[in-house]
Amino acid sequence: MSEKIPEIFYVEVYITHREDFKKILDELHPENVSRKAELKNEEWVAYAHIEQSKIEWLKKQGYKFKVIENATAKGLERQKQVGKGNRYEKSNIIPKGLGKKIK
Repeated sequence: MSEKIPEIFYVEVYITHREDFKKILDELHPENVSRKAELKNEEWVAYAHIEQSKIEWLKKQGYKFKVIENATAKGLERQKQVGKGNRYEKSNIIPKGLGKKIK
């Protein structure tokens, strides 16, 4: 029985008023908040991984934001790159990877 994996999106939220800082921090719990160096005004950007319901909240509150990627879809796609089986199963087999052997 497999459960549906919730979609998580990586977003940039643009904050232009100091009063909005607390709302964004409390609601989204962003990983990082920084000032956009290339902008002349006092615009800040919060980076967060959020569910669709939080995107709807951002729209309802009238915040400017940009969805950078669907992190769930990217993660599922990257999982396809992972090999099957246990590469350490037999002790006489040397693991293969991208690393360089050093002496």
